Amino acid sequence: MKPTICVLVTSYGRPRYLRQCLLSLFSQTRLPDEIVLVTRVGDTPTEQAVSELLQADHGVVLRHGRAKQAGVLPANRVGLGLARSDIVAFLDDDAAARPDWVRRIQQWFSDNPRLGALGGRDIVHTEHGVKDEVTQRVGQISWYGRIVGNHEKVFLGVTKADHLKGVNMSFRRELIGEFDENIIGNAHHYEMDMCFAVKKRGFEIVFDGGLVVDHYQEAPRHLTGNQAGADALREYFIHRNRVYVMMKNLGNARRGAFLLYTFFLDAGSDLGEVLLRKPGIDSRIWWSMMRGKAAGLRAFLETRAQKL
Repeated sequence: MKPTICVLVTSYGRPRYLRQCLLSLFSQTRLPDEIVLVTRVGDTPTEQAVSELLQADHGVVLRHGRAKQAGVLPANRVGLGLARSDIVAFLDDDAAARPDWVRRIQQWFSDNPRLGALGGRDIVHTEHGVKDEVTQRVGQISWYGRIVGNHEKVFLGVTKADHLKGVNMSFRRELIGEFDENIIGNAHHYEMDMCFAVKKRGFEIVFDGGLVVDHYQEAPRHLTGNQAGADALREYFIHRNRVYVMMKNLGNARRGAFLLYTFFLDAGSDLGEVLLRKPGIDSRIWWSMMRGKAAGLRAFLETRAQKL
């Protein structure tokens, strides 16, 4: 029997994009078994859009939950509590799935019982158009913790991956654990934490370059650190969460190598360039990155001490 598919969409303050997202799901060649929508209490425009959608028959079960707290992870917790299907596919509200998206997800999990998580490309649409840069590597983490993303780039074929991007990723529901409350702010790298957990349980992660969604970057950004003009705060949370997630999931030997890499070799760690005010180096951004890294390390050490 083929696995059932739930698509989880969380949304705040983007009703126009949410409608576009849901229309893409209603137009699938293979409809999902259920769609779980999570909005935030007090977001009246989005609530109205969802109410209109719930009144029509789209040939798919629609469930609606409300999160009281701001952020991706509180909304995801609410959504997972409502999901009933074997597979949970995460789709951002500012994205639209290509017509074969659900069918491909179901086929992948049906064909491979050891597949724990699946991801695909998000074609990023900006005011300048679409970038079709080709890459040979996607979703990789080196032994010392260097991250290769590239999920938005053209990748021809299929590859084993170490981490996925939240806009276009699917997991066996049984493998999704509790979302770590130490991943804060814009929740960057929560997906990486989920992927580490999948691999620790012996399951595979696959990236399929043909599993595509369109991702519209002009949509309003409301998450802490993602708003327009919040570059320094955004970098703080990205690096804080990255260091915390890596330290949490890497073994002792790899942790040491990661700390050397992230504080001394990683892009943006060169204090000399900042002090010399070289072109392209923003000291405000640099300090935010370094403060974030230190905060992530501190969060890991405090969490570990509490468990001892």
